[in-house]
Amino acid sequence: MLHLVPLVAYVSLSTAALAPADMTFARDSVRAVVVELHEEAAKPMSLVDRRLRDLVVQQETWFAKEGRYGRNAYRAGQLREGDSTAYEQVEVEILYAGTVGWTALGAHPSARGKSCVIFVGARDRLPMIPRTHKEGRTADFEGIPACDPH
Repeated sequence: MLHLVPLVAYVSLSTAALAPADMTFARDSVRAVVVELHEEAAKPMSLVDRRLRDLVVQQETWFAKEGRYGRNAYRAGQLREGDSTAYEQVEVEILYAGTVGWTALGAHPSARGKSCVIFVGARDRLPMIPRTHKEGRTADFEGIPACDPH
């Protein structure tokens, strides 16, 4: 969604000299981009990915206060204006949390059999690195979710 504002501003400025018929086309083009971005964000696996990224922020805040990572993912989902109830349905399970890092798995009920996984910490010091349900993917980079395809 952050990329939407520059795109809209660019299209608005570049269409200032267009005729009214061209303005309708430009507005329809911008509307199509907005709809496409909204639909992408509403896909279940995109929601799971975002929820796990929100969990990274929550966990780092918890670590700064407590000196270890937390085991409760309940407050991981930060609802934002315009979020659908589909975001609230994302299920997150923290599989391991300690002083060296944490691992988690996320899923959505409307994407049965698919999941996303994430880890934070020294990969070789974590007791386990989770794999996605469908394709057995593991996260390659700390703090970046790996997901089964949409």
